[in-house]
Parts: sequence; structure tokens; C-alpha cells
Amino acid sequence: MFEYIKPSGLNFPPLNKRTETTMIVLHHSATTSATLKAMHDYHITKGMSGLAYNIVVFKDGSTFWGRGLDIVGGHTSDTKINKISLGICAIGNFETETMGNDQKEALKKVIRDLLKYYPSITEIKGHKEVTSTACPGKNYPLGEMKILLNESTDTSSEDVDTDSSGLIKEGQKGDKVKELQQELKSIGYDPGGIDGIFGPKTKTAVIAFQTAMGVSTDGIVGPITSGALKEVVAKPTIKNGSKGYAVRQIQTLLKKRGYDPKGVDGIFGNNTEGAVKKFQTASKITADGIVGPKTWGAICK
Repeated sequence: MFEYIKPSGLNFPPLNKRTETTMIVLHHSATTSATLKAMHDYHITKGMSGLAYNIVVFKDGSTFWGRGLDIVGGHTSDTKINKISLGICAIGNFETETMGNDQKEALKKVIRDLLKYYPSITEIKGHKEVTSTACPGKNYPLGEMKILLNESTDTSSEDVDTDSSGLIKEGQKGDKVKELQQELKSIGYDPGGIDGIFGPKTKTAVIAFQTAMGVSTDGIVGPITSGALKEVVAKPTIKNGSKGYAVRQIQTLLKKRGYDPKGVDGIFGNNTEGAVKKFQTASKITADGIVGPKTWGAICK
């Protein structure tokens, strides 16, 4: 469940294990950039047994163990709170900045998994709610994190990947929705997060893709949209003379980036080839007019 959380490589003295887990306490590092080692050393100077948090989430979404899953933290000045809670620190100063999507989605994933692992958790609080402090900052998305607790206890929120017709649409949840979101993001359509929940932003991304492909723009992933998506996600090598949804996608992205292919029709002609060459030149890719892995990678960023 927590295989995505990386080891910190830090050395701690023997630490006590929690015997009860009923709360998650959310923190920020109060610096726009920090390293695990720097925080570890700083906490030692404050008389702690090293890094005080159980888990640390960086701005790029990478996640590391601090003290570990079942260890008593030192993340608040209230020892009673520390003995019953997990402390999660997000790198950043959220008094002055806002949290980026990668970090936010990683944080949500951690919280969701903790709620599954510890069904005894009944509270998610910001540091300032248990101690006199500004942490985790006025811009920290605390409300979004607290909602996850209600989500985990809502008996109506079981995974529903598809309905009886096999469609994937707004309101559904599960691995197939998550896969859809990953696919959309990989080809340049932001679903608003990779969380397995088909919400309004995912629907908007689906409609944008359907519009580009020239298929029905209903925001529902049925056989036609699914087929188009699979072709585009495969990112096949295409060139002058190629036809299909992958060509439409390249034409759409070229036009979006200011390299007009003179039409989005799914036909790779001379105008599309010329636009590809211009994009390749600007991206410092061999300008051969052929859309291979390097060109796909550059244009889908």
C-alpha cells in the first residue's frame, strides 16, 4: 500500500511505537525548499530525536518516510497528541505560497492510504488546531484534506468503475477512472488530478479530447472515445501519409502551440509535416517531419 513512499536514509535513536492512532496532523516546513537531512539536523538542535514527522511530501510529489508509519512523532509540542497521531509535513511555506497539484495529489494519496490502514483515525487537523502556531499556513489546502475523512466513511463511495453499459462517466470511482486520468494527462489533457474520481475536471478533459478527435462531446468514455484514446496514448510513429486519431492529436497540439498545420482533419499531409518540422526545430529535435518518441514527448509536455 505504501510502496511509493521512499526511505529517508536518516539515522534515529531507538524510538517508541504508537499504541493508538486516531488523528492525522498536517504541517508545512515553513521554508520554500528544504531537505530531509537539513530538517533532521535542525530538529536535533531543538532537542528532538531527529526529524519529527512521520511522512514528508515534496513539491514534485515525491514522498519519504520520516520516523516511519507506526512511530511516535515529535511534530507537536503536545506529547499526548504525538502519541495518537501521524505527522505529515508538506515542503513549502503556505503562508506565502500555494500548493501545486503534484504535491497536493501526493498528499491526498498518502492520507487516503493512511485512512484505509488505520480505520481508527477520526480526525484530520492542521498543526495550528492543536498547538499555538500558524502552521500549516493560511494557504494550505486544509479543507480539501479534511474532506477525505468524510470520503473514507461514506458507504456510498465504493469503487464503481463502469455502469452496466461499460461506460466511464462523471460520478464514478476506481482503478479504471484512475487509468483514464493517467492516460489523459500523458497526452496533454489535465484531468485535475490522478485520484480515481471522475469529477468535473476529468469530464472537462474528456470533452477537450473528444473535441480534438471530432467525436461526440458528451464527456462520457464509451467505445468510440476509448478506441481513440488507446490509439493516441500508444503514441505511434506517424509521418506524411498517416491518418487517424493520433494524427488529429498531433495537429491539435501543434495548433495549440502556435504551429498551424492548416487543419485538424486526421490526415498527415504537407502542411502538417511542415508544422512538425518547425516544432522540432524550435524544440532542438532533428527536423525530419516524423513524429516519433522524442517529438511525442516534447509536444505532450
